[in-house]
Amino acid sequence: MEQEIKDFKKKNISEAFKCSKTPFCKHESTCINAIIAAFGKGLCSGALLKGVIQLVISLVRTRSIGTAFKDAVSKDTLKFAAFIALLPTIYKIINCSLRRIRKTDDNLNPVISGIVSSTAAIADPYDYRRKLIIYYVFARAFDTSVNCSEDHKSWKVPESWPIILNCIMVCLFLYLFYSDSGCLPEYMYNYISNKVLLSSNDSKFMEILRK
Repeated sequence: MEQEIKDFKKKNISEAFKCSKTPFCKHESTCINAIIAAFGKGLCSGALLKGVIQLVISLVRTRSIGTAFKDAVSKDTLKFAAFIALLPTIYKIINCSLRRIRKTDDNLNPVISGIVSSTAAIADPYDYRRKLIIYYVFARAFDTSVNCSEDHKSWKVPESWPIILNCIMVCLFLYLFYSDSGCLPEYMYNYISNKVLLSSNDSKFMEILRK
């Protein structure tokens, strides 16, 4: 394996891209097959997830099986499936390309790939879902950057880092809820407003933050 990596590093970029797979790749098949598989898996998963959720919601609202199935296979379901499929597809394309260009597989490759793959958000027709995916990618990039700095001995990550990151994500969610409610679907925002806010002080705090 070490000799294979040394031989690969001697190749120029054009020769590296002619290789069907790099020594750093985790997938067993070729890079092209892995990219196609990621797109197919994402497309099926996205369509199934959106379709089932929409089916249940439509059944509860209309109590009509025909209408529910029509909503489940709507154009919005296909757009959401395409959006979900683009994320891992772009990620794998960029990640495998960086392995060939940089001739290494450190934590920087996933960070760059994740940030670039977030451009798939433009395929989603809903503004709140685009915002959510951008916030999620930002959080993941932040987490990976910290771990990457630890690998390069820049600083030592504390043992309580998972707890710290979770607290950061909770604070981010609260900020989104209070200050940028447009990134949450209306039904979710209404549910949280009705069920989670326990006192009038919470509502006052929300109004202050919005100002």
